[in-house]
Amino acid sequence: MNARGDITRKRLIDATTALVREVGYANVRTRSIAVAAGVAEGTLYRHFADKRSLFYAAVLDRNAPIVAATATLPSLAGQGTVLGNLLDTIRQLAQLQQDLLPLEQAMIADPTLAPP
Repeated sequence: MNARGDITRKRLIDATTALVREVGYANVRTRSIAVAAGVAEGTLYRHFADKRSLFYAAVLDRNAPIVAATATLPSLAGQGTVLGNLLDTIRQLAQLQQDLLPLEQAMIADPTLAPP
């Protein structure tokens, strides 16, 4: 995928996250996602097979910073205190969790969204 495609993909993911937060997964339509991302609905389907695939991409996108923050813990050995490092990481995770929460709620509310 080229840089332009990456940007479009990111806009679709961000639009999905925002719309799920606003109206819930069940009420989000692919057309609404496309409009919010500023693309045609056909463009959405060039990047994702369906709404569910786009939803999973949004979940993975929102989880990436959480994984990255956790992965840095071993590199902090010998810097600061263990407690201080853990507290900093927990603060980061709490911030990141706010973005992920609406997606997690959608997964709980809709059994068809259970991970494959």
